[in-house]
Amino acid sequence: MNFNYSIAGQANEQGGIIRRGQASTVQNFNLAHTVNFTGIKTALNSSLDYTNNQVGQFDNSSLGASIGVSKKILKEKMNANFGLLYNNTQSDTNSGSVFGIKLNNTYTLLQKHNFTLGMISMFRSSTDRPSNNDIMMNLNYGYSF
Repeated sequence: MNFNYSIAGQANEQGGIIRRGQASTVQNFNLAHTVNFTGIKTALNSSLDYTNNQVGQFDNSSLGASIGVSKKILKEKMNANFGLLYNNTQSDTNSGSVFGIKLNNTYTLLQKHNFTLGMISMFRSSTDRPSNNDIMMNLNYGYSF
């Protein structure tokens, strides 16, 4: 179980005065957990995120969650991961949401070579823009020496 909180702020002070709209504060809360089932070589994870931005005269907030599962297969040479995520953002002028599906596989060959194939598909909607869907795939190779 893990909990993180961060806050950052700034202000434009001139002559000892901070005028309206010249300060900002960003706060982020994150709660995450992972449960490992060593006997079946499987792990479950989830997280909740909340961010509040007060930037000048513009405010927005974002609330999101994710869940995932990973499993070691092929004599523990491959780690397969699957996850879902959702995020909703609200501001003074619009709102939007994102739903995502993630797949990631890492294969280790001869203890030194790592191959990773990942894919994420994002489905976005917004009150001020047309809906949009993205798919991104990555193939990586790593060598340990």
